[in-house]
Amino acid sequence: MAAGLSFSLIIQAMVNMLVAVGLVPITGQPLPLLSMGGTSYIFTCISIGVILSVSRQDHMESEKQKSAAEPAAFGNRKRTALA
Repeated sequence: MAAGLSFSLIIQAMVNMLVAVGLVPITGQPLPLLSMGGTSYIFTCISIGVILSVSRQDHMESEKQKSAAEPAAFGNRKRTALA
C-alpha cells in the first residue's frame, strides 16, 4: 500500500517536472502539496500519513525483534545516550 501511494506522489511530481521543462504538453496534473485545489491537498496529506504510519509500524516491529534477540541479561537494562 505504501509503495503504491509513494508511486502516485512520485508520478505527479515527475509529470509536473516534464511539463516545466517542456517535454510533455500541459496536463493539469496537480503538484503535490502546492496546488490550489483542496481535494488534492487533502488526499496528498492522507497519503503521506499512511506512508508514515506504515514506516512507523515497520520500525516498531524491527525494534521488537531486536529486543527479543538480545540476551536476557542485557534486555532489561535501559539504553542511555552518550553525552
